[in-house]
Amino acid sequence: MHNTGSSLACPDWPLCFGQVFPKMEGGVLIEHSHRLLASLVGIFCIGLVVLVQPHRSRDSKLLRGTYWALALVIFQGLLGGATVKLQISPIVSTLHLATSQIFMGLLLWLVLRSRSSQKIVATPPDAKVFKGLKLAAGVVFVQMLLGASIRHGGAGVACGLGHDAMLLCLDISDNQGTWWPTLAQAKLHMLHRYLGVLSIFTVVFGTLPTLKWAKKNNLRGLKRLALLPHLLVLVQVGLGLLTIATHIGVIAVTLHLVFAALLWFVILGLNYLTTEAYNLKSQ
Repeated sequence: MHNTGSSLACPDWPLCFGQVFPKMEGGVLIEHSHRLLASLVGIFCIGLVVLVQPHRSRDSKLLRGTYWALALVIFQGLLGGATVKLQISPIVSTLHLATSQIFMGLLLWLVLRSRSSQKIVATPPDAKVFKGLKLAAGVVFVQMLLGASIRHGGAGVACGLGHDAMLLCLDISDNQGTWWPTLAQAKLHMLHRYLGVLSIFTVVFGTLPTLKWAKKNNLRGLKRLALLPHLLVLVQVGLGLLTIATHIGVIAVTLHLVFAALLWFVILGLNYLTTEAYNLKSQ
C-alpha cells in the first residue's frame, strides 16, 4: 500500500467511506483488499485455536502459540487502524511491520512444531551454530525495522535517486557524493545501507556453522536450506540498489521487502530445525 501511495485511500477505519464493501478501484482496491485479507487471516487464526484444542493435553505450548497468534493478528489490526487515524505515523507503521514479521515467525514455529517429529541421526550442533543463527536473525530483523522507518519517515529519498545515488549519498548541501552526509535523514538512510553490507557478512558467516554441521551429518535438506540465505541476502542487497536506481519503483521496493521477510523466515526455520535436532538427540 505504501509503495503505491494507497495507505490513506480509505480515510476512515474499520469501514471505508462508511461502507463494508466500497467501490473497489484505484487506491481503495489496494487498501481495502489489504483490510479484507487481514480479516481473513484473523478468521483463520480463530480456526487454528479451535483445531488445536483437542491436542492441548499433548502439547500445551502449541495451544498457547495459537492464542499468541490470534492476539498478534488483533494487535496488528489495531495498528492498522491507528495508522489511518494518525495519518501514517512512522513509529506506528514501523511497529506494524515488526508485528507482521513476529507473527510470521510464530506461524512458522506452529507449523514446524505441529508436524510429526522424526529422529535425526546427527551429532548435536555446538554453540556456534545457535549463536550464528541468532545473530543473523537479529541483524536481519533490525535491518527490516530500519528500512521501514526510512520508508515511512520519508528518508528513502534523502540521499537522492537514480544511478548516481546507488552507492554514494548525494549530499543536499552541495549535491556531491559522500559516504556520510550532513542531514539526519540522509545519515539514517546511509546507516541502512551500511547495515545491509554488514548483513551480508553476518548472514553468510552466521549460517556457515549450520552448513558445516549439516554436511558433516549428511543432512541434505538442511544443507540446501542453509545455503539459501547466502543467495537471498545478495538478492536483497541488489534489490536495495535497484530501488534507488529505479527511483523507488513499486516492483523493486516491494520485492526488497518480500526478500527481506523471506530471508528472516528461512533463518528462523534453520534455528528451529537445528534446535529440534539437538533436542531429539539429547532425548
